[in-house]
Amino acid sequence: MDTQPGMLRRAQEIAQAANLDNIGFLQASMGDGQLAVGRADRALLVTVLGEIPNREAALGELFATLKPGGILSVTEIIFDSIFRAGTQSSVWLARLDSERRRSLGIAWRSP
Repeated sequence: MDTQPGMLRRAQEIAQAANLDNIGFLQASMGDGQLAVGRADRALLVTVLGEIPNREAALGELFATLKPGGILSVTEIIFDSIFRAGTQSSVWLARLDSERRRSLGIAWRSP
C-alpha cells in the first residue's frame, strides 16, 4: 500500500524479480478504510509513521486488517529526521489495551 504509483511500481518490479506472486498492491492512504478486515497475515511499516497524517486511524485500520495471530511490525530509525513525529504513534501502540493486542495476536516489544 502506498499513495505513490511510482513506489508501487518499484515494489511490483522487486516482487516479480523474486518470483513472488502472493503479494497484493494497493494505491491508497492508510486510515481511509481501503483495507479488508481480517485479511492480512503481516503488515510492515518502515520509517513511515512521520508521513501518516492520521496515525491513530491508520494503525487502527492495520490492526483490523490483521488475521488472528497476524503480525504488525513497526520500524522507525532514530536518526530519521521525522522520528519525533512518529514517536506519538509508538506511544499509542504501547498504550493500546493489552487485551486488544492479545485478541489481535499482537506481541508488543518496545525497543
